[in-house]
Amino acid sequence: MLLFKLTSAKKLVKDGFRNVCLLRAKITLTKQFYVEGLRKFIIEAIIPNRNGIEEVNSIIYDKLTKGIIRKEFRKRLLLIAKKLIDRGAEAIALAYTELPHILKNNREKDKVP
Repeated sequence: MLLFKLTSAKKLVKDGFRNVCLLRAKITLTKQFYVEGLRKFIIEAIIPNRNGIEEVNSIIYDKLTKGIIRKEFRKRLLLIAKKLIDRGAEAIALAYTELPHILKNNREKDKVP
């Protein structure tokens, strides 16, 4: 996990991003694991509010990890990310294995129900 964080942080710095929307499981966000790690690279992690954290966590653990994938989950995650972008995020870090699968581009082509 540290290697992923280090590699991601270096890539964000290289690409010129300083404010990043961080979507991750609740335990990681509330314990500030990634937030503090990114801060060492002068990157500000913008995380969802308490309700957003709960919603992302629910989508990850109650749905995606059980193989339940729906367009509505994608829409809800994108809405949360949009709110973080409105707060100044320049990029979105999908810091959980299942998130890139549901949020990658052109989902209709992937036939998500």
